[in-house]
Amino acid sequence: MQLHSLTLIREDRPVFEGLDLQSSAHRLGIIGPNGAGKTSLLRLLLGLLRPTAGRLEIEGPCGLLFQVPDQQILFPTVAEELCFALLEQGMTKAQATRLAQEALAQFSDESGVYQDSQDSLWGAATDALSEGQKQWVNLVGLLAAQPRVLLLDEPFSSLDLRHNLLLQKKLWSLPQRIVVASHDLDRLSKCDEVIWLEAGRCRAQGPAKEVIRAYQDWANAQVPQPC
Repeated sequence: MQLHSLTLIREDRPVFEGLDLQSSAHRLGIIGPNGAGKTSLLRLLLGLLRPTAGRLEIEGPCGLLFQVPDQQILFPTVAEELCFALLEQGMTKAQATRLAQEALAQFSDESGVYQDSQDSLWGAATDALSEGQKQWVNLVGLLAAQPRVLLLDEPFSSLDLRHNLLLQKKLWSLPQRIVVASHDLDRLSKCDEVIWLEAGRCRAQGPAKEVIRAYQDWANAQVPQPC
């Protein structure tokens, strides 16, 4: 991933101004306070946003897991949702169904996130799922499409502790390159490298635990001390 003098202005407000970043980390974490530009950076990498100036490079194709599951789900059933990206790639309905069902079976078995059988889940209505289940379905759909790079925006926020741990274990075992933005510093401590964004600039970049510790010290210093 490389960003060269990247500028992004949205609604007359600068999000990034001349941002330069470069990382070849296989597991890259992005941290920073609200409004630092974490989500905007992921959307730039996917191509949902276009830079106002400068350029970026990433080893695509990419897939993005949205922070809010309902913003990503498009179809009324799990089956339609999981097949959509595969059909867009030019697969037949039979091919898309087979790959989507294989991915669903793998994740359902490993996570235990669903109590129902795979068949009943396949035809389930997406609006009847919990937030955690929707998040899991969205991730299954991304992985079924087999992108080279996974862009994950707060992937742990909708999950309980058990499924947080299961998701981290699964993510770290995947062959794809992963770029993950999160406030969950414990999960990101397992990354190869972390970038700390603040006010649209790179405050620090380096080994995960080192950058996270500096960020925690900075955050603690922002909290007023008791009299």
